[in-house]
Amino acid sequence: MSVDPEMLGRIFENLLAEIDPDSGETARKATGSFYTPREIVDYMAAESLVQYLHNKTGLKHKQLRLVFKMTEKELPQFSEMEHKSILNALDQIKILDPACGSGAFPMGVLQKIVTALQKLDPDAVWWKERQVKRIKNQFVRKALREKLEDSSVEYARKIGVIQNSLYGVDIQPIAAEISKLRCFLSLVVDETINENKPNRGIEPLPNLEFKFVTANTLLKLPVEKDYGGLFNSNDEIDKLEELRNEYLQSFGKKKETIKQQFLNVQKKMSTKQEHLSPNVNSRAYKLSTWDPFSNHKADWFDPKWMFGVEKFDVVLGNPPYVSTKGTNTEIKKQLKEQYGFADDLYNHFYFRGIDSLREKGHLSFITSKTFWTIQTKRNLRDLLLSKNIDYIFDTANAFASAMVDTCIIGISNEKTKEKQVINFLDGRQSLSKPKSYYVEQSVYYNSQNAVIFTPTAYNLTIYNKYGKIVKDLYDTWWDKISTSQKIAQNQRELEKYRKNLKAGDVALLGCLTEGGQGLATANNGKYIAVREKTKWAENIVKTRPKKLFEAVSKYNITEFDDIKTLDDANNFLNQKSEKEIALIFDQLKEKYGRDIFGQGYLFRIIDDNELADVDTLTEDEKQNGISEDKNYYVPYDKGDKDGNRWYLETPFAIAWSKENVGYLKTTKFLFGNIIKFKSFI
Repeated sequence: MSVDPEMLGRIFENLLAEIDPDSGETARKATGSFYTPREIVDYMAAESLVQYLHNKTGLKHKQLRLVFKMTEKELPQFSEMEHKSILNALDQIKILDPACGSGAFPMGVLQKIVTALQKLDPDAVWWKERQVKRIKNQFVRKALREKLEDSSVEYARKIGVIQNSLYGVDIQPIAAEISKLRCFLSLVVDETINENKPNRGIEPLPNLEFKFVTANTLLKLPVEKDYGGLFNSNDEIDKLEELRNEYLQSFGKKKETIKQQFLNVQKKMSTKQEHLSPNVNSRAYKLSTWDPFSNHKADWFDPKWMFGVEKFDVVLGNPPYVSTKGTNTEIKKQLKEQYGFADDLYNHFYFRGIDSLREKGHLSFITSKTFWTIQTKRNLRDLLLSKNIDYIFDTANAFASAMVDTCIIGISNEKTKEKQVINFLDGRQSLSKPKSYYVEQSVYYNSQNAVIFTPTAYNLTIYNKYGKIVKDLYDTWWDKISTSQKIAQNQRELEKYRKNLKAGDVALLGCLTEGGQGLATANNGKYIAVREKTKWAENIVKTRPKKLFEAVSKYNITEFDDIKTLDDANNFLNQKSEKEIALIFDQLKEKYGRDIFGQGYLFRIIDDNELADVDTLTEDEKQNGISEDKNYYVPYDKGDKDGNRWYLETPFAIAWSKENVGYLKTTKFLFGNIIKFKSFI
């Protein structure tokens, strides 16, 4: 029996793509959940374990990586003490995926640990004995010993890791259930069949209610005084831990008895505080109403209460891609109360993830890389740079379904070392063979606004030459030029500064202009096109029928009486060329207003054959636009294509026609003075 984990991941993603009839949106959109490709999971699982073992044993990364490689049959030359230290560390490890989705990361880590144990303890003698010894209840211990003696070595390894090391949380009940299912399937394939025993020797699978829970990871329990009660009840805490361990392998009547005992102890503990704080938002109330044996979502997460674990050795995962702009006011309020800010959820996951780590524990997340530079993520950069960053991996767009550029970052939860060196991997060209750079972490926290960038030789030369100058300029001037209003208020001081500038001086653009904004067309659909064969273009093709149908319905557009349904709009557009579609949308915007399809909506798609050859443009064409009888779209790329400078190729192109450039120059945008042509090309 074999079930491809990729299949379960795709099932999970497809289920999330179903439309909720009440909200009208997909669960994926609401929760920002996307299945992580297997290659990414394997890399993150291996690197997290390597860094954890390095921090625990002091062994070199290169040696430890060989332990987790399936293709490497031979172990590096470890001393007996080193060998035991690795085994002990793997036995003691606690791993959390705070947004577990379909269980890809817990399963990835499971496979890596099993691979290591196959080499370190081939017959699983040490491993089986360790699993038995940790059980306190003598009857449960005896039953487990008998089970492991009859089981295969693979089953023994997996059951030990699942029961003692893996934990997951997700806000969606289906995610927790699929994660449990994957654990079950991984065990079933290694069950030992014995025809002479009842049920062919196959016992019920472990109960995983205390391994994968449905909860809101980001929100903690309310902080309240114990009054000598709740968490000072050491006997009851110990009892809960004992019941948790017994429950994992129980079944039938015994399972129901343990379940009831657990709920009774839980109720007894929470009642002690409930009398002092009879409030539905109180800690006591939330604890007393949490039922780990149902799939109801808890609006809080507490690892000590739910798992019996206070801090983790490894936290890894793929946090959701959700902006707080779409979340309800109450959630924003709670996030602000707990974190001091409300931002994209992945930002909060970093804060919660690091808070969940033990000292020197390791965090590995794959998220949007918007936090590298933008101002609203400065708090996150400050947090990350205050810890030891082990590596940054620019994975570009690693997801088939999410239109977002991503990166993986690995962090050790300890104060930054003075000479901490980051391994920066650039996988934009190839994920399997990324370019590797090494850069001191101090470069980033000493850079202007603590931005993160690819540390190519050229970029570091620029940093070394201009970094301090720009930082000093920013500290001196930014508060005076951060908005157009401030530029106007400080006009005299700025004029004096400009008069004293000499040839070759470096200055901030805001100190030299009368405007604080770059290119603002007020009509993106007219001036900006998307290049064909990009994900942005695919998304436009999918959304245009809906935009057209909604506009026809809302504005009673008689020119399109035949469009009665969304299918009608789709069929209509399928019969048109891209130029015809662009003309239709342009004319509708001209007649009914520029926001008829939504503010800033891009609908124009062009082929790369329609792009101008930038290298052959005359100076007049660069400054005043290109004649419309020639290709007049120019790529909106950033940087320098020669590869020696930072460079970002975007899916956009700008309609650089004489008409458009003339219009922009003569309007309030003053764009000829604010944006140089090189910014676009």
